[in-house]
Amino acid sequence: MKSCWQKLNTSLLEKEKLDSHQKYQLLLSPYDIPNACRHGDSENHRSYFIEFMYIPVEERIKLEHYNLGDQVDFEVGENTGRVYKIIFNNTCVQPHKKVCKSQIEKAFTSFLERKPKLSQDKYKATKAATLHCINSFSG
Repeated sequence: MKSCWQKLNTSLLEKEKLDSHQKYQLLLSPYDIPNACRHGDSENHRSYFIEFMYIPVEERIKLEHYNLGDQVDFEVGENTGRVYKIIFNNTCVQPHKKVCKSQIEKAFTSFLERKPKLSQDKYKATKAATLHCINSFSG
């Protein structure tokens, strides 16, 4: 069962840095930032997922396995590298389909270890969107 799409706040587009002499703001590409999210169970009820919607582009999606101890998989766009879906297999999902923040942190740490350093900001925005979605779904 899938939930309805929930629109995400555009503040996820912004990355701010403050230091003693300057303040700057970097806007990430709107193509790299999720516009909406939803969650649900797989058809066989063996996994729970969080899915993201972006500005549409034509690309294939590949399944990448990360954080094998917690059995977390990512569906990632082959061309853009966008995270379209995070799949939490039953062994890492708490009762009542709750995924805890530490599981998300571990999954993204594993995911980012295999990505180029220069492209990691867009994944941090997706991680922020994931944490936002988890909070909004749970209450």
